[in-house]
Amino acid sequence: MNHAQGQSVGAVKGHEERDANLAAVMWFGLALVLVLIAVLILVKSTFRFFAGVPAEVALPIHPATGLGGEVPPEPRLQLNAPLDLKRLREQEDAVLNSYGWIDKSNGTVRIPIERAIDLLAQRGLPPLKPTGK
Repeated sequence: MNHAQGQSVGAVKGHEERDANLAAVMWFGLALVLVLIAVLILVKSTFRFFAGVPAEVALPIHPATGLGGEVPPEPRLQLNAPLDLKRLREQEDAVLNSYGWIDKSNGTVRIPIERAIDLLAQRGLPPLKPTGK
Protein backbone atom coordinates (compact mmCIF):
# COMPACT_ATOMS: atom_id res chain seq x y z
CA MET A 1 0.00 0.00 0.00
CA ASN A 2 1.09 3.47 -0.71
CA HIS A 3 1.08 5.88 2.24
CA ALA A 4 1.64 8.88 0.00
CA GLN A 5 -1.86 8.72 -1.51
CA GLY A 6 -3.62 9.21 1.89
CA GLN A 7 -4.57 5.60 2.55
CA SER A 8 -3.90 4.08 5.92
CA VAL A 9 -2.30 0.74 6.31
CA GLY A 10 -4.93 -2.03 6.30
CA ALA A 11 -7.78 0.05 4.80
CA VAL A 12 -9.75 -1.80 2.15
CA LYS A 13 -11.68 -0.12 -0.60
CA GLY A 14 -14.98 -1.50 -1.82
CA HIS A 15 -18.38 -2.41 -0.45
CA GLU A 16 -19.84 -4.90 1.97
CA GLU A 17 -20.11 -8.22 0.30
CA ARG A 18 -22.89 -9.67 2.51
CA ASP A 19 -26.51 -8.66 1.99
CA ALA A 20 -29.14 -8.36 4.70
CA ASN A 21 -30.95 -11.56 5.55
CA LEU A 22 -34.18 -11.08 3.58
CA ALA A 23 -35.95 -13.99 5.28
CA ALA A 24 -35.29 -12.58 8.76
CA VAL A 25 -36.58 -9.14 7.72
CA MET A 26 -39.74 -10.70 6.26
CA TRP A 27 -40.39 -12.80 9.39
CA PHE A 28 -39.90 -9.73 11.59
CA GLY A 29 -42.35 -7.71 9.47
CA LEU A 30 -44.92 -10.52 9.59
CA ALA A 31 -44.55 -10.82 13.38
CA LEU A 32 -44.93 -7.06 13.75
CA VAL A 33 -48.14 -7.03 11.71
CA LEU A 34 -49.57 -9.96 13.71
CA VAL A 35 -48.78 -8.24 17.03
CA LEU A 36 -50.42 -5.02 15.84
CA ILE A 37 -53.56 -6.90 14.80
CA ALA A 38 -53.68 -8.68 18.17
CA VAL A 39 -53.34 -5.36 20.02
CA LEU A 40 -56.12 -3.78 17.94
CA ILE A 41 -58.44 -6.71 18.65
CA LEU A 42 -57.63 -6.54 22.36
CA VAL A 43 -58.30 -2.78 22.53
CA LYS A 44 -61.56 -3.10 20.60
CA SER A 45 -62.80 -5.92 22.84
CA THR A 46 -61.86 -3.90 25.94
CA PHE A 47 -63.89 -0.92 24.69
CA ARG A 48 -66.86 -3.18 23.92
CA PHE A 49 -66.66 -4.72 27.39
CA PHE A 50 -66.62 -1.36 29.18
CA ALA A 51 -69.34 0.08 26.93
CA GLY A 52 -71.70 -2.61 28.25
CA VAL A 53 -71.00 -1.86 31.93
CA PRO A 54 -73.50 0.66 33.39
CA ALA A 55 -71.81 3.76 34.78
CA GLU A 56 -73.72 3.52 38.07
CA VAL A 57 -72.31 0.07 38.74
CA ALA A 58 -68.76 1.02 37.78
CA LEU A 59 -68.57 4.06 40.09
CA PRO A 60 -68.20 3.58 43.85
CA ILE A 61 -70.52 5.49 46.15
CA HIS A 62 -68.77 8.56 47.51
CA PRO A 63 -68.94 9.07 51.27
CA ALA A 64 -70.03 12.71 50.83
CA THR A 65 -73.37 11.62 49.40
CA GLY A 66 -74.67 11.13 52.92
CA LEU A 67 -75.60 7.50 52.39
CA GLY A 68 -74.85 5.86 55.69
CA GLY A 69 -72.66 8.07 57.79
CA GLU A 70 -72.04 11.59 58.89
CA VAL A 71 -72.02 14.43 56.38
CA PRO A 72 -68.59 16.08 56.27
CA PRO A 73 -68.24 19.77 57.19
CA GLU A 74 -68.29 22.59 54.64
CA PRO A 75 -66.93 22.98 52.01
CA ARG A 76 -68.24 19.77 50.46
CA LEU A 77 -67.51 18.30 47.08
CA GLN A 78 -70.00 18.98 44.33
CA LEU A 79 -71.92 15.83 43.55
CA ASN A 80 -73.70 17.25 40.52
CA ALA A 81 -71.87 20.31 39.19
CA PRO A 82 -74.14 20.94 36.16
CA LEU A 83 -77.25 20.94 38.37
CA ASP A 84 -75.57 23.24 40.91
CA LEU A 85 -74.61 25.64 38.10
CA LYS A 86 -78.17 25.58 36.74
CA ARG A 87 -79.57 26.42 40.19
CA LEU A 88 -77.05 29.25 40.62
CA ARG A 89 -77.98 30.72 37.22
CA GLU A 90 -81.69 30.51 38.10
CA GLN A 91 -81.08 32.36 41.39
CA GLU A 92 -79.03 35.04 39.61
CA ASP A 93 -81.71 35.47 36.93
CA ALA A 94 -84.37 35.78 39.62
CA VAL A 95 -82.38 38.57 41.30
CA LEU A 96 -81.67 40.36 38.00
CA ASN A 97 -85.29 40.27 36.83
CA SER A 98 -87.25 41.13 39.97
CA TYR A 99 -87.95 43.98 42.34
CA GLY A 100 -86.77 43.79 45.92
CA TRP A 101 -85.32 45.62 48.87
CA ILE A 102 -81.57 46.00 49.21
CA ASP A 103 -81.68 48.16 52.35
CA LYS A 104 -85.20 48.84 53.60
CA SER A 105 -84.11 51.31 56.31
CA ASN A 106 -82.34 53.54 53.75
CA GLY A 107 -84.98 53.00 51.05
CA THR A 108 -82.62 51.30 48.61
CA VAL A 109 -84.41 49.01 46.19
CA ARG A 110 -83.46 46.60 43.45
CA ILE A 111 -85.16 46.89 40.05
CA PRO A 112 -85.06 44.52 37.08
CA ILE A 113 -82.03 45.01 34.88
CA GLU A 114 -84.07 45.72 31.73
CA ARG A 115 -85.90 48.52 33.57
CA ALA A 116 -82.58 49.90 34.83
CA ILE A 117 -81.21 49.96 31.28
CA ASP A 118 -84.30 51.81 30.05
CA LEU A 119 -84.05 54.39 32.84
CA LEU A 120 -80.35 54.90 32.17
CA ALA A 121 -81.05 55.39 28.45
CA GLN A 122 -83.76 57.99 29.23
CA ARG A 123 -81.96 59.94 31.98
CA GLY A 124 -78.33 59.42 31.01
CA LEU A 125 -75.39 59.02 33.37
CA PRO A 126 -74.98 61.52 36.22
CA PRO A 127 -72.11 63.99 35.78
CA LEU A 128 -68.74 62.96 37.17
CA LYS A 129 -67.50 64.74 40.29
CA PRO A 130 -64.02 66.27 40.03
CA THR A 131 -61.42 64.23 41.87
CA GLY A 132 -59.16 67.20 42.69
CA LYS A 133 -55.96 65.88 41.17
